[in-house]
Amino acid sequence: MSEANIGSTDGSGAVSDRARRPTIAASGVQAKGAGLTEPAQFRMVLISFLSAGIGLIAGLIAYLLYNLIGLFTNIVFYHRFVFAFNSARNNHLDAWVIFMPVIGGIIVGFMAKYGSPKIKGHGIPEAMEAVLINRSRIQPRVAILKPISAAIAIGTGGPFGAEGPIIQTGGAVGSLVGQLVHTTASERKVLLACGAAAGMSATFNTPIAGVILAIELLLFESKSRSFIPLVIASTIATAVHMQLLGTGPMFTVAATDFGIPRALPYLCAARGHLWAGCGWFQQAALLDRRPV
Repeated sequence: MSEANIGSTDGSGAVSDRARRPTIAASGVQAKGAGLTEPAQFRMVLISFLSAGIGLIAGLIAYLLYNLIGLFTNIVFYHRFVFAFNSARNNHLDAWVIFMPVIGGIIVGFMAKYGSPKIKGHGIPEAMEAVLINRSRIQPRVAILKPISAAIAIGTGGPFGAEGPIIQTGGAVGSLVGQLVHTTASERKVLLACGAAAGMSATFNTPIAGVILAIELLLFESKSRSFIPLVIASTIATAVHMQLLGTGPMFTVAATDFGIPRALPYLCAARGHLWAGCGWFQQAALLDRRPV
């Protein structure tokens, strides 16, 4: 019998406490009465205070991203160094406007190749990957490169939006704070979600949507220990948005007559038939009943 197995069984062949103890200790979960410690508890007060700081930082980053988009739009389409946001549709580049998104894509490609490949995606899948695979750890360079690359891509006319980039950037800030303070994986996950929710809240002035999105896509749970920090971060980020960008909506939509309530039954019926058809085709494809 090898040295590692000495004392591992008693006369009846059962595994003794002595053999069990190293395995339990290695997992970080230790039982009472065996000289072992309990799992680390969730530090609610600390995470709440950290979420407030994350909300403030995410609000400032969202403001910076908004201005960077305006800056690159003005540089590319109007050849002026101005941060004020202007629509690119009033440019006078004529046919040369076709090449602007191409140039922006090439620049972002080089940033992804020599900076970090994590900035290539939409932003939300990368944040989910960090939670599910990397124990909510995101590289510091992502927090710097992602908003810059997003501003270049959007500012040069690319068909992109700020939602994914600000969620990944805010999540990176929350993850970095969690790594600096030496938090557990569960605490770091909440901080990452707080940064993502705060970034979205500060960008689009939508605190409720930011909280719900973080719960659905990043936390996969609905507990008070995660809900309270999310609300704190989103509220502070929204307050920063109101101070820097005003209290009005981000997008102005003209009044539209949807025919409600007279057209409501027809809309519901059409939507129901559409989803039923999509479900049937999906089921047929999964079961190989119908070639797709």
